[in-house]
Amino acid sequence: MSIIINDLVENYIDGLYKCKNEFLKDMRAFAEQNNIPIITKDTEQFMSILLTIHRPRRLLEIGTAIGYSAMSFAATSDELEIVSIELGDKMYDLALKNIADAGLNPRIKVIKGDAREVLSNINPEFDMIFIDAAKGQYKLFFDDSQKLLSPKGIIVSDNVLYKGMTASNEYLVKRKRTIVKRMREYLKYISNHPEYETAVLPIGDGIAVSVRKG
Repeated sequence: MSIIINDLVENYIDGLYKCKNEFLKDMRAFAEQNNIPIITKDTEQFMSILLTIHRPRRLLEIGTAIGYSAMSFAATSDELEIVSIELGDKMYDLALKNIADAGLNPRIKVIKGDAREVLSNINPEFDMIFIDAAKGQYKLFFDDSQKLLSPKGIIVSDNVLYKGMTASNEYLVKRKRTIVKRMREYLKYISNHPEYETAVLPIGDGIAVSVRKG
């Protein structure tokens, strides 16, 4: 039984984190002050390494929020093109402003709408897909978005451990029961999917990395 992951270790790892630029640093501070969920520091670092290794040319993001993750992904390569989908009006407007202020309009396109509807109208192919939207809909997002994935593409699903609730009923909040049930079904689904090799990692709030076998 591993006891490596605890608050002391997480705080130590966070202390090693270095933001890519001042704009992202200010955005993270804004998100923390306004209780807006964005990717954790260790998730950001992990994605930076994954992007550097895989070197995608096109990335699809489901769940833009204020645009932080898309902008942090863009910081890994000047050649990366990102299409991001956002349902909420407020988050969509904030994302557009942040992306414009950072001068990233040519490389990050944000589409307003429900991903379940938008995905059917997006042109393939994407080398990587990042899912970080409604947790109870991950299976639908996965199935719809994989049709847009390149033959050796990667799908990354964020927050899959959902504050530990996915792993154990000990952490379960009753009103989250349906979401947790669906997330458990989702992880079982992608872990046994014949077309993908999947690893679930205790990074941030849990990350699942599914690599298409080609």
